[in-house]
Amino acid sequence: MALAQAKNPTKRGVTVWVETDGTVYWSTAETAIPTHGDGANRNDNKYVDNAKTYRAVVRTNSIGVEFVGNYPDVAKPPTREQARAWLLLVRFLQERYDISAENIYAHNWIDFKDRRYCEGCDLASLARKLAYEPSKQ
Repeated sequence: MALAQAKNPTKRGVTVWVETDGTVYWSTAETAIPTHGDGANRNDNKYVDNAKTYRAVVRTNSIGVEFVGNYPDVAKPPTREQARAWLLLVRFLQERYDISAENIYAHNWIDFKDRRYCEGCDLASLARKLAYEPSKQ
């Protein structure tokens, strides 16, 4: 799916894909603006305080990471390999783009999406728990 997205510039959903085996694909150029974050419409403080994110964390200032493998069972958690890859990837992204731990969000923390589960909540919580802060060099 990452390769298909890379070949079709009008289908730029996310920047990075993580396959079930933990393989990470960068699927858009860094200068491309993916369509993953068009909303930032969650304003109910259900998961996190939305004061800083409401209409503010959008596609022009965020990086979308897709974890493949939970279709059609949307509640299926990421694989161990995906979680392991994420713990390395998130620190890389934090360093590269100077992202503090408090600015890592699950999809459902900033956008209304699927009521059946909280997309990305476990992975975002894991990343925040690392409390990794970029070196700011």
